[in-house]
Amino acid sequence: MFCDGEIKHQGKICDRGEARANAQKSHTGVEDALAEQHAANNDHNKPEQGAGVAELRDGALPDASLQQTRDNDRVLRTLDALRTAARGRENTMPPLLDCVRAYATVGEMCDALREVWGEYEEVPVI
Repeated sequence: MFCDGEIKHQGKICDRGEARANAQKSHTGVEDALAEQHAANNDHNKPEQGAGVAELRDGALPDASLQQTRDNDRVLRTLDALRTAARGRENTMPPLLDCVRAYATVGEMCDALREVWGEYEEVPVI
């Protein structure tokens, strides 16, 4: 039998505050282990060795640094390939990934697609 204010936690009788603390501690341990595993598996976000890119801080390059360190000819070629794919019936995902690998910005990729497809304008319905 449990007394008023006591609950059973992992086979032991304890008061509610202690049970809550134990539950939070075990939950936090799981979260910590998952966070460590996630960090270990996310090495693909780091730049390639010898790629000649500036140091990444917080996962992003400043625009000025990006445009000075990337191969701009390669970026232009990949953006042209993206436009060509968008004009036809090709899958645009491979050219988009090539643009990303060449360090094209999201704005540059969106501009290339806008040139081909234009912008969506909602038709007002009354």
